[in-house]
Amino acid sequence: MTGKIKFPIDTPTACRWKWAWSSIYLNNGETSSCHRASVSTIDVNNFDTFHNTPEKISARKTMLDGKWPAGGCEYCERIENAGGTSDRIYQSSKPGIPPELAEDPTETSVTPVELEVFINNICNLKCIYCKGSLSSSIAAEDAKFDTQLASFADNAYQTANNDALLFDKFLSWYDKNGSKLQRLNILGGEPLYQKKFYTLLDIIEKQRNQNLELSITTNLMTPQAHIDKFYEIGMRMLRNNSVKRIDLVCSVEGLGQGQEYVRNGFQTDQWKQNFEHFLYNSDFNIMLLSTVNILVIDDIQTLALQWLEWKKHKNIFWSLHDVMPESSCLNLSHYNNDVYTDKLHKVLDLIDDTASFDLLLGIIKKANSQPRDLEKQKQLYLFLQEVDRRRNTNWKDAFPWLTNQLDSVLYKHG
Repeated sequence: MTGKIKFPIDTPTACRWKWAWSSIYLNNGETSSCHRASVSTIDVNNFDTFHNTPEKISARKTMLDGKWPAGGCEYCERIENAGGTSDRIYQSSKPGIPPELAEDPTETSVTPVELEVFINNICNLKCIYCKGSLSSSIAAEDAKFDTQLASFADNAYQTANNDALLFDKFLSWYDKNGSKLQRLNILGGEPLYQKKFYTLLDIIEKQRNQNLELSITTNLMTPQAHIDKFYEIGMRMLRNNSVKRIDLVCSVEGLGQGQEYVRNGFQTDQWKQNFEHFLYNSDFNIMLLSTVNILVIDDIQTLALQWLEWKKHKNIFWSLHDVMPESSCLNLSHYNNDVYTDKLHKVLDLIDDTASFDLLLGIIKKANSQPRDLEKQKQLYLFLQEVDRRRNTNWKDAFPWLTNQLDSVLYKHG
């Protein structure tokens, strides 16, 4: 099957994601072929062109020339220049390519084989690195305070419109093309809360694409009724061979007080209960997804230790990625190496999976290669003060080690 062969383009900048993958944000009418790269506006009147927008085709041509496209690809360039394993390297080692590349490796207008869809922004959590376009809870808080919290961390957003027309256009596209896909990732907001999520599952189940890897990214903080409903549907889909497999991607960076601050609304005991329900009772593949940022460097070691225990029952892949945007005051790159390096190297010492190890090491190496930024550290202080004002929390209780660090910056540098 041509779509399964390895990515055939071997220029030093070519990325499989640019050819094989599309993300569709139905909540704001945009599309991209990497979370870190620039987005394109979806042509509502010509929805089927979402994977071959002028911006995506231009980036592919630049990569064929061995150059780095602008607009986000600099992230992988910096990691590779620092000697780390970038997302580009990791993704380009995976099988699965558009069928057009089997005929002509220089083709730039192609068919996606992996698709990621953000249905809408309905979500019950207010994660500190997220924004209102992806979380209705954050959007409601921003409306209450008449200011975007994300703007304090250089992560401003356009208001989500959750356009029903775009969802209908997507369903029409999927009805015609879903049988060609090898992988579909569904995100929200929080999918398990969303009626449209179950509408899409119904279509997938009826289509019976036995080559499809179905991936659901969830915060696992939904009521038990939602957990039970998805469990029953997913298990039925597997029993009836409606899909090849189901990956449950569980978003978490740690277990404990710090994580409960970072993911406002997160409760460690409830999350573990829901996670272990799927781990011990389902036939799903289980994955962890962690957004590495300056506030999780304590709790992430607790997660690593628990991960090793869970793996005694079933293999669990742990995907770690850097917080976005890089300009965010939450990004490790702005802080002294001694603040985070030793703690994250203790996590590296626990990781027994090469891919997970390389992903975290790449983040550390990239951060170590960047100069510290005192203005960003001051910005973090002001950001956390604003979080506490809105949510009646206390960041100094959650991150006592950070208090001295930020107080020192403010005292010495004003």
